[in-house]
Amino acid sequence: MLRPDWRALPNLLRRSSWLFWIWLVLQLVTYLDVFIVASFGDSAGVGLYDKAWMVAFLIATIAWPRALFPSLVAFQGDPEREFSAFRVGALQLLGLQVIASYFLLGNSERVVLILFGPGWEGAAPILRMLAFVPFFDQFTLLGGELLKARHQDRAWLATMLLNLGSLVGFGIWLTSRSGPTGMAM
Repeated sequence: MLRPDWRALPNLLRRSSWLFWIWLVLQLVTYLDVFIVASFGDSAGVGLYDKAWMVAFLIATIAWPRALFPSLVAFQGDPEREFSAFRVGALQLLGLQVIASYFLLGNSERVVLILFGPGWEGAAPILRMLAFVPFFDQFTLLGGELLKARHQDRAWLATMLLNLGSLVGFGIWLTSRSGPTGMAM
């Protein structure tokens, strides 16, 4: 029968607290933009932005960076092999993502029409602007996995906080000027 070791729990919670804060900030970075759009527009604009955002990130492979993590940990003592694993993983992931981004950029009207039907055509220009956001987001995810493998959680949290600050600051400024397309910029 499986029995928990309750004495190890406080140490486990203390050691993983930085990862909790990183996760919390990542959730804010991921979902806060919709609320910024909502504060400057109507529900139709929020719907168009949300649909375009959903399609842009539909292709993003979130599991891939996680699969890279064991290799980064295994090669931690060998910087050359660690960097090689990181480079190969990053090139594969970014190669797939850039193809998806160009596809969405060139076919945004068709994609919106096929996935959502008539009436959602207004999401296509927003989708074109968001097409490459998942590509750039992969740098955050891949870099985060590398920092996590090196136990540099505080540096990762600082990076995520800077990302959140820029999203909120520029998001408010651009959305107040251009609506949902401003947030997509």
